[in-house]
Amino acid sequence: PDERSFAYIIFHYCKGAGRSAPDAPDRALALIRKMIQMHREGYKELLPSSHNKTNPIFAFTSVIDAHSILRRPDSGVVADELLAAMEKLGDNIEALKPNTYVYLSVLYAWSSCGTVEAGERAVALLQHMEDDMKAAAERGEDSMLRTTQRCYILAQTAWARSPSMNKAEGALKVLKMMEAQYDSGNDEAMPTVQAYAMVS
Repeated sequence: PDERSFAYIIFHYCKGAGRSAPDAPDRALALIRKMIQMHREGYKELLPSSHNKTNPIFAFTSVIDAHSILRRPDSGVVADELLAAMEKLGDNIEALKPNTYVYLSVLYAWSSCGTVEAGERAVALLQHMEDDMKAAAERGEDSMLRTTQRCYILAQTAWARSPSMNKAEGALKVLKMMEAQYDSGNDEAMPTVQAYAMVS
């Protein structure tokens, strides 16, 4: 099998007819884990360093989103697992280096799971993105992790759906991060009416 074989079945469980099965996200996750393991064992055709077939990022984010859309309590943990795998694989596979699209998927997962740590984890992801942007700017480069309005809204949503006693303070912290990022010159982070409404 090659990357297309796995991608086709994963998309079947995540976006196709197979997504109606109750265990569809689990089956897709098992397949992506098998891909990763086989690649680590030397089967490089699954995730070639250069490719012109399927984009492997979509296979990973599709699995994350399949968990998130059902608001499964494990969606955040699954997203973190696959993000860590992508970061490690990205050292050798350029197409798997996480970008804003990937981080949006992970933030969506934490905004959906409703766990007590969801808000804190979402803020940590935002901070990592902002740190990467700052470091890239100092090098005179563009960051692959540029934050957008949706990044901050998802982080506020993670707080809103969390049972944490600090949800109000957490949502306000995210708004202040958004304001600071916009003030620093990131027009894509301009605070919205929704962002302010999340703390009212």
